[in-house]
Amino acid sequence: MKKEILIWPVTIIIVALIIGLIFYFLQINKQKISKENNNIAEQAVFNTKTDNNEFAKKIECEKYKDQIIKKINQYNSIQKPEVRDSNNSGEGEPINNLYVESNEFKGVFYSSKVNSCLYVEIRRTLVKRGAEADPNVGNWGVSSEYYYLIDALTSKEIDFNEGMSSFQTINRSEQLRSKKEANDLIDQYR
Repeated sequence: MKKEILIWPVTIIIVALIIGLIFYFLQINKQKISKENNNIAEQAVFNTKTDNNEFAKKIECEKYKDQIIKKINQYNSIQKPEVRDSNNSGEGEPINNLYVESNEFKGVFYSSKVNSCLYVEIRRTLVKRGAEADPNVGNWGVSSEYYYLIDALTSKEIDFNEGMSSFQTINRSEQLRSKKEANDLIDQYR
């Protein structure tokens, strides 16, 4: 009889403990979820601020576009065709051709890698065969072509090609490397 009397109170105590433990773990889990949600919300706010900051910098970089284009156009407008010797061997008769320098703007962008506005400039040496060629008649060929990555704020050339500030795609009218290779290197700074 004494055992029966003890079973009910012990059972009630065990059930109460189990219910208490369940509520305790539910409360801890609720606090954990709340803390994780707060962390996620804080990270979202941080990311939004960072994204807005980077977006603002991209907009700021676009403001330099007209100034850069104007500078390149001014450079191109003062270039005059000149006769140069194409015979680099130093032997035999000179091979005179008509040459002119020309630059091209290819875009401006914000680079988080260097935390600045950069622009791509292609510098070409154009050629017409023969010293007596008319610069205003016919098409110019490309003798050499280099890609440059330039800081829009300082006009400093960026060493983006294994420590060099340019990437040559054409030399002596021969394709050396593709424009895609140049763009892939430049994209590492976007």
